[in-house]
Amino acid sequence: MPVSRATVQKCLPVIAQAIDDLEPKARRGGRIVYVGAGTSRRLGVLDASEIPPTFSASSEQFVALIAGGDVALRHAQEAAEDDVEAGREDLKALNLNLDLDSLIGIAASGRTTYVLSCLAFAKSLGCITIGVACCNPSAMSSSGSVDFMISAVTGPEVVTGSTRMKAGTATKLVLNMLKSGGVGDSGNRWGVLVSEAVAVAVAMAVEDIALTPMALMHASS
Repeated sequence: MPVSRATVQKCLPVIAQAIDDLEPKARRGGRIVYVGAGTSRRLGVLDASEIPPTFSASSEQFVALIAGGDVALRHAQEAAEDDVEAGREDLKALNLNLDLDSLIGIAASGRTTYVLSCLAFAKSLGCITIGVACCNPSAMSSSGSVDFMISAVTGPEVVTGSTRMKAGTATKLVLNMLKSGGVGDSGNRWGVLVSEAVAVAVAMAVEDIALTPMALMHASS
């Protein structure tokens, strides 16, 4: 069974609450830190890398921490997700600003040790913490380390335990909403257009030229 609309729709109220807290901090330059392992880590890296070109935002504002480091993006580092100390040390290196920075912990199972460790450390500092899981209840939801718990319950996978399938799709949908609401409204969006966009490729330049008349109409209305 594919991911149903109802799976994510049930999460909309808490997603909206998380956005309400994320947006003002992002507008003031606060960082959003994604933390994950396995497929969740790759989705976090994907989201963090997509935001700057999509919303004309600074790449330094969006950070993705992955269990096992960057090498884990290409080569499996299965044991890394169970390293409690690695999560704390990775976050310490970022010198989190408790007044501005937010952390999104992603774990389809809701029990990944590396992610739980990062959430607990960020929470102890006073940062906003958002948890994204695909089951409920979970160790994450009961940890006391999450301000906004988004549990998109996707049920059994076609291949048992392979959460890169339905759970991966639901997670990406949730991250897209957090991104569009929490970051998209933080200053550089002008209606359906993005201001201060930098065309670094031919396709982007062509798109900018095509959108110019729309921007002029928007300005004069």
